[in-house]
Amino acid sequence: MINFVNKKDAETIDTLQYISRVRGLQGDELNREYTSVLQALAKQKTAVNRIKLAFLLCLPNTNFKDDVRANSLLAEVFEDKKDNSSIANLAALLANQTYELKRQEERFQKMNQAMKDEQKRADQLQQKLDALKNIEKSIIQRESKTVPSK
Repeated sequence: MINFVNKKDAETIDTLQYISRVRGLQGDELNREYTSVLQALAKQKTAVNRIKLAFLLCLPNTNFKDDVRANSLLAEVFEDKKDNSSIANLAALLANQTYELKRQEERFQKMNQAMKDEQKRADQLQQKLDALKNIEKSIIQRESKTVPSK
């Protein structure tokens, strides 16, 4: 079998396969993977290790989520002139995805806050309406007591 994929493109393919595999990890497995990638990056500051760590740092609902650090790692990859273009393109893609997710999270938080504000306003209006109803009832009761009976 002839292999037409060069070494640099093989790195990119392997990194994509890694990302696909890691997306399914949870809990302790994910924490072990994070620790393993941290150690690998400490030993070898390669573009692949930077991308792997950046991807892990972007995962939601983890205790190690850090978009700023992830973007810093990805910037190192596509600023490093010796890295191949497909790895740099993957880093740029992940950086863009991280940016978009951050924007969506901010938009969600704003919408969530607006919803809470509207709910608070609705509750206040309901309280005012209930107070007006109570006033109306007490006026009706008072009037019924003062009306002479025949």
